[in-house]
Amino acid sequence: HQAFVYREADGFELAAGMSVIGHHQIDNASIALAALRRLGCWSDGELVSAARRGLAEASLPGRLELLGKSPWLLVDSAHTPKSASSVCEAMDEIPARRRVLVLSISRDKASQVILGKLLEGVHVAWVTRAEPNRSMEPEKLASLCAKIAPGCEVKRVDDPHAAVAHLRHVDRGMDRLIQQVGTLELPVKRSRSVFEYLIRSIVYQQLSGKAAATIHTRLLALFPNRRIDPERLLKMSDHRLRSAGLSRSKCLALRDLAARAHLRELPTTRQLQRLSDQEIIDRLTQIRGIGPWTVQMLLIFYLGRPDVLPVGDLGVRKGYQQLRGFKILPDPDKLERAGRRWRPYRSVATWYLWRALDLVLPTD
Repeated sequence: HQAFVYREADGFELAAGMSVIGHHQIDNASIALAALRRLGCWSDGELVSAARRGLAEASLPGRLELLGKSPWLLVDSAHTPKSASSVCEAMDEIPARRRVLVLSISRDKASQVILGKLLEGVHVAWVTRAEPNRSMEPEKLASLCAKIAPGCEVKRVDDPHAAVAHLRHVDRGMDRLIQQVGTLELPVKRSRSVFEYLIRSIVYQQLSGKAAATIHTRLLALFPNRRIDPERLLKMSDHRLRSAGLSRSKCLALRDLAARAHLRELPTTRQLQRLSDQEIIDRLTQIRGIGPWTVQMLLIFYLGRPDVLPVGDLGVRKGYQQLRGFKILPDPDKLERAGRRWRPYRSVATWYLWRALDLVLPTD
């Protein structure tokens, strides 16, 4: 399970153990990692370390192929009929019942031809959307796959039904909780820029919802069209910022954030989508007033990342305590270990744990 080969269509090969895990595009590597995690190949730590090494080495177009006595996974990003054909040739070496294709595909006229070639003999196809501005929407891609290959089982990486089914299957306590809470309602709201989202996050820190909303509304009123601009914020006096109800420390945090945004050091939404969860945490926590919890909330509610478990969140810890009937509040390490069974849908588990605080749950 640790032998991979990176192979180009023209025959170039770079064989290695765990040093090559990913494509020349971070998007495709993230798809591969999601598939491997979902299929239980490696632990999360091994995936992260292998991905970082692989992304530094795999700098040429090609594909990632799992080798070994019983190969069962082929991951590829095929954008032309020719590259799709090369994938099909490689898949001939893999037993039909072990063929799992994880793909994203561009929105172009050749998409149906490419899909037709890729789906020949494929047992399961996971669909996702790697590049928001270029790749086909998951709903459309799933529908097209089902139409072209009726015998292929089509699944969506971001399918909430699959997430709930997985949690209910692996955890009896979570199964009871889901039955009590009901339908998953985990919205991803991306109406604001990353800058505006983090502004709101800083304002809301350590305040009740009502008080924070009042201060945030006052802050927005200081700017034209109620849209906070980094340059205007930097030029605004402390006295005016404080008039909205902001503390001195929050004014300093907002200025640091605005300075980074003004200098284009703050990643855009598109840039964040190309980074792993940990890379986003490492990068954004360099900003004054932004801690791991704030970034984890961005990962869940802004980027829609499916596998985030904020173990330091008091509400999540209390929800887990309620779920298990513990007398003592579990520490973050215990929650992290317990949450491994919920992979790769820990964001969904997190939402249900928050909801657990509103219920009286039955226990065994």
